[in-house]
Amino acid sequence: MSEYQETSEIRVYNCKQWNIIIKENKRFITGITITENKDSSAIDYKGQIPEIQIIESCISDIAFRQIKEYINGQRISFDLPLKIEGSEFQKKVWSSLLKIPYGEVTSYGELSEIVTGSKKSSRAIGGALNRNPFHIVIPCHRVIGNNGKLTGFRAGINVKEDLLLLEKENIRKFLKTDII
Repeated sequence: MSEYQETSEIRVYNCKQWNIIIKENKRFITGITITENKDSSAIDYKGQIPEIQIIESCISDIAFRQIKEYINGQRISFDLPLKIEGSEFQKKVWSSLLKIPYGEVTSYGELSEIVTGSKKSSRAIGGALNRNPFHIVIPCHRVIGNNGKLTGFRAGINVKEDLLLLEKENIRKFLKTDII
């Protein structure tokens, strides 16, 4: 084992009805999670995640600013230093998510066909999406069931539905203004 071990740090931001949890190692964003903000009290993640310090960080602040711009209809893509870790298959699935246009959706079957050449890998696609460490930034919320219904989202179906509605509403704004 190496003597050098990167320290993970976490910051929790509140934005509208969500908590945005950003993990970083001072050089890279290592995870972004969105949760419903069911109450306005602070969340004690330090007690739930061992060896994590809650800090103020330039990288986390930049990530949150970009996410806030996304939520406010001022941004459709992100420019963040992400440290993406996963299997080659997961990385291939996550990379394909970045090709789904803002405000649009695709099905698990369609994504499976793009990634593997067969619609039969929908469950494997769903497993990779469930392990997506970068909610919003790698837009797994844009993948829906083969029947057109909202299914599977680690942050909850309500959050998935809210994000998809947010994107549809913001498209109108984008037609009227410059976006990043």
